[in-house]
Amino acid sequence: MSDDHHDDLAALGAAADRWAADGERPAVRAAADRWAGHVLATLLGGLALAALGGLTGVVSLSLPAVVVGLLAAGGAAFALTRLHEQATRREAAEASAREAARTAARRELTAALDGAIAHVDRLDAERRQLNQKVARLERRLAAKERKLARVQAFDAERRVLEPPPPEPMAGQLTFDAVAE
Repeated sequence: MSDDHHDDLAALGAAADRWAADGERPAVRAAADRWAGHVLATLLGGLALAALGGLTGVVSLSLPAVVVGLLAAGGAAFALTRLHEQATRREAAEASAREAARTAARRELTAALDGAIAHVDRLDAERRQLNQKVARLERRLAAKERKLARVQAFDAERRVLEPPPPEPMAGQLTFDAVAE
C-alpha cells in the first residue's frame, strides 16, 4: 500500500514538474535560421538601392546594371515576402506545438491528479474500515472485561462464603507431593 502511495505521488510530482517546465523552455532555432532573413534582406536591399541610384543618375551605371538592380529589387521584395511567410508559418507551427505540449502536459497533470485523488479515496475507505474494525474490537474487549470483572467478583464472593480448604494431614498425598 505504501509503495502505491509513493508511486502515485511521484507521478503527480513529475507531471507538475513537466507542467511548470513547459512554460520555461525557450524556443530554440538555429542561428542560420534566425539571421538568414536579415542578411538576405540587407544584401538585396543594397542591390535595390544601387538600382534606384542608377535610375536617378546619382550613380553612373549602364542600362544592364540598372535592369539587374531592378530585377534584384523585385527578387528582394519577393524573397522578403517569402521569408515573412515562412517565418509566420514557422511561428504558427511553434505556437501550435507549444499549445499541443501544454495540452498534453495539462492532460497528464489531470490524470495524475485523478490518480492521486482516487488513491486518497481508497485510503479514506481503508481508514473507515479500520476504524469500524477497531470499534468492534473495542466493544468485544469491553464485553470481555465486563465478563472478567463479573467472574472475578463471583470468585471473590465465593471465596468469602466457602470455608477455607482443610490443611493436608500428615501422610496424606497432595498434588505438590505427587509432582515431586
